[in-house]
Amino acid sequence: MKPFYILIFLLFCTKTFAFDQKRKGTFIDLGLGVNILNSDLTQRSNSIIQSFNDAGMSGSIRIGSGLVKKVSIFSDINHRHYLSQSDQGNYFITDIGLGVQYYFTKYVQTFYVMGSFSTSVVGFSEEKISLGRTFKSGVGYEFTPRWQAELTYQDTASEINHTLFDHLESKSVQFTIHFLWY
Repeated sequence: MKPFYILIFLLFCTKTFAFDQKRKGTFIDLGLGVNILNSDLTQRSNSIIQSFNDAGMSGSIRIGSGLVKKVSIFSDINHRHYLSQSDQGNYFITDIGLGVQYYFTKYVQTFYVMGSFSTSVVGFSEEKISLGRTFKSGVGYEFTPRWQAELTYQDTASEINHTLFDHLESKSVQFTIHFLWY
């Protein structure tokens, strides 16, 4: 319980709200977004047995550090949940990985690009969870020292132990609003 109080103190003390236009030091980033996904389920013979498009909600947490004024590295957890109309029912994809952001200028109100590589956990409502990988690339805009908007392309692949299919390949586009603490 003690770490919880320390985290609350760090998030709300005035020092964490200091932004000196340098983007250096540790930051915490909370994101909330929507996402559109296209997935193919295949058998070992590489024949597609089902394709589907779904929309979902996403949430993310990034903890990182500004290396210099224009470059930040981060570790993130991105969870995407889908209420699917497919035969497979509801499912989720959770990515845990490392990434980098490059800002085009050293000042606020600038565009940035990002990229990351993640290990993915894929789960269907009635089946076992499996591991995979996700590559992400995106572009964003920093409105203020606290607020950013980001459009991200994600490519996920996972081997799944299922009676009807054994591979999931999905591509998604995600729009996220981020709130940061430096």
